[in-house]
Amino acid sequence: MLPSPDLKPAYEKVVWLYVYRDFGGSPEDLAAERVALRLGMTAYPQHLLVDPASMEILADTGRSVASFLDAVGRAKASRGEGAAARIREAEGRAAALEKAGSVAAARKALS
Repeated sequence: MLPSPDLKPAYEKVVWLYVYRDFGGSPEDLAAERVALRLGMTAYPQHLLVDPASMEILADTGRSVASFLDAVGRAKASRGEGAAARIREAEGRAAALEKAGSVAAARKALS
């Protein structure tokens, strides 16, 4: 679906995030797993529209160009700032917690 020229109306309206999992346990795969878990991804490919400020899922767009464009047209995302920094911080905490793997680390992360 992504190479379709029919998606051109959506190119400038969304930021594309491609999440690839090879299930090999590499740091990159674990980061992709955290994204998939955070977004509740249950299948590949899955096309979601996510509010960049709140990380709220706005729509599961389906797998057709028509359903994707319809979802983009209906979505109302906020224009909040700082989401990227908050996501990076959360990624760092999650990676540290995975590495520590202890109850004490989990308590610290949750606090």
